[in-house]
Formats: sequence, C-alpha cells, structure tokens
Amino acid sequence: MRVWALCFCLAIALPAGPAAAKEELRVLFLGDLAFAENYQDQRKAEGEEHILESRGYDWPLQNLRKILERHAHIVANFETTLTARRETPYEGRKTYLHYSDPQKAGAALAGMGIGIASLANNHAYDYGREGLAET
Repeated sequence: MRVWALCFCLAIALPAGPAAAKEELRVLFLGDLAFAENYQDQRKAEGEEHILESRGYDWPLQNLRKILERHAHIVANFETTLTARRETPYEGRKTYLHYSDPQKAGAALAGMGIGIASLANNHAYDYGREGLAET
C-alpha cells in the first residue's frame, strides 16, 4: 500500500511588538492540502483500502500534529472544494476533479488548528459555481 503526502511548510515568527521581545506570533503556511476523496473513492472501487473511511480524516495529518500545535495561526492552500456534489460541468474536460466532504474534511481542518484556507488554486472551481459557493 502506498500513501502519498506532500506538504510544503513555511513558518514565520513575527515579534508581537517592539516592547515584547520575548513574544512571538507564529504563522504556518501549508501548501496544497487536500484529503483526496476522489483518489480514495477510486481506490475503493478497485477493491483497495479507502484510507479516510478506515482510518479517519485526522489520520493523514497526524505526523504534522506537533508542528501544527506550535503555531498560533495556520494558513493552508486547500486544493479542493468542500462539496457533496459529484456532477461537474468539467467531466471529461478536466483530468483531475477534486472534492472533499464538507463536514468531515472541515472538522479535520478545524481539529488540527487550520483556521484559514486559501482557495486560490486550479481546483476551486472543479464543481462549478455551485461547488465553490458550497465551499
């Protein structure tokens, strides 16, 4: 079984103010974060393990927990939409169409302290205007 995880992390520690030399504001930037439900659904259809169903949505980020906990704010490039939709105007026109379960993925992000998610990427519109609005 292969499990792929790619995460680009950039941490910035900013002083809280000129008089507060010992205080820091720690911000972590995560790149290209997704739970890959589309890939997991494909694996399940092929008789392989659907990791999110068997291990849960928290599992993919467990190895990052200690890093995440050290930052006051976490910003992630969320490389998918939060939508229950499976119909898309791009079926057959776009190779990779990403989606994430709105409740499960959202709860996992919040549970890991990820409070800001950027949708400025090539998958924000995978499920059209309605999918983006649902996100």
